[in-house]
Amino acid sequence: MQTHTSIIKSLSNTPMSLADLLNKTEVSLPTLRKAVQELTEKNWVQVVGQAETTGGRPAMLFGLDNHFYAIIGVHLQLPGMRLIVADLNGDVLQEQAIIQEEVPTPNQVIDIIVETIALLRREHPERELLGIGIAAPGYTDPVSGDIISVGRVEGWRNFPICSRLQAAVGLPTKITNDVDAMAIAEIRSANRPIDKNLIYLGLDEGIKASIVLNGSIYTGPFGNVGIISTRLLAVHDYLPPEIVNSSLTIHNINKLFDGEISQLSQADQRAYASILEETNPRQRVERIFAEQDLPVCVTVLGIVNRVIGIVAANLIHLIQPDTLVLGGVLSTMPANSYRKLEAEIRQYLPSLISNYLLIQPAFLSSPNAAAIGATHQFLQGLLVDMNKYGFDIGV
Repeated sequence: MQTHTSIIKSLSNTPMSLADLLNKTEVSLPTLRKAVQELTEKNWVQVVGQAETTGGRPAMLFGLDNHFYAIIGVHLQLPGMRLIVADLNGDVLQEQAIIQEEVPTPNQVIDIIVETIALLRREHPERELLGIGIAAPGYTDPVSGDIISVGRVEGWRNFPICSRLQAAVGLPTKITNDVDAMAIAEIRSANRPIDKNLIYLGLDEGIKASIVLNGSIYTGPFGNVGIISTRLLAVHDYLPPEIVNSSLTIHNINKLFDGEISQLSQADQRAYASILEETNPRQRVERIFAEQDLPVCVTVLGIVNRVIGIVAANLIHLIQPDTLVLGGVLSTMPANSYRKLEAEIRQYLPSLISNYLLIQPAFLSSPNAAAIGATHQFLQGLLVDMNKYGFDIGV
């Protein structure tokens, strides 16, 4: 069993030849061949191509089979919720944005997921569902699968979401922090070196830094190391606390923008009509960040950059990472807006740290990033369970 799960884990990162897998698994070649054959028959592994060669017969490359198994990925944005169906490689087969501007109750979330799974089983009987990966904000218990608290919304305290879903649909369910899930998806999608120290700073309905040390995300006991508290930010010399609070969630950035617009005359507001007509909160913020020839957009981006700059600089001073990745809605900034944010961050750093630090927008800027990361994390957790409890590899 351990050989089988080791093969799946290795191939979840990149396609490999038998020689590559032999080095990874450290078993005999006959044992490896037998395990690969069994995984192929069980629809876990398939031949995906041939290795490059300078002469001789090219070796076959094995990868995960993306035709049979599927994983449900859920991002609890609160407000809003996204749900995807992904194959073993994390490629999205189906996606759905649900209750975009409202905060669903825990029981509503359970009902929506149960209904979605029932529909999937009816419409796609050829797909075997492995389980559910949840990306959630706030404090979680990754062992029990409970959401302990989501401070910014009512009703999300001490909720055993994983055990409730497992009982309702009969599928294993695992939970991770939403920004950590974004970081996992980024590392996978961008093929970032896993032996480097990295900070992934994600802005969505909240802001958090995922801290990757020597290739592993440090989660702590409550699953949300790196969460940013506005009460502890030393930016009050520059901006009052209420402005700081208004710049650290998508919902509040929209409120900040609306407040600035309300002070304009009706004639001046016409220049912002296309932004005001946008109903999707995330896409509206993306438009605000992009329209830097409009004064209110310049003002809003300046406030956000000031706060993000100080947040990032404090983290960089503390961790001194090799790379800072700006994710979530920050990764959708056009080049000129992104350069302003990078300059804001670097102005607070000593030259030695700044010179050696790589700052980049996230490669994966999809609104599905957290849900995709949740499916990756689910698969890795399932493999651990298979080793620990001896689950049948045929599931």
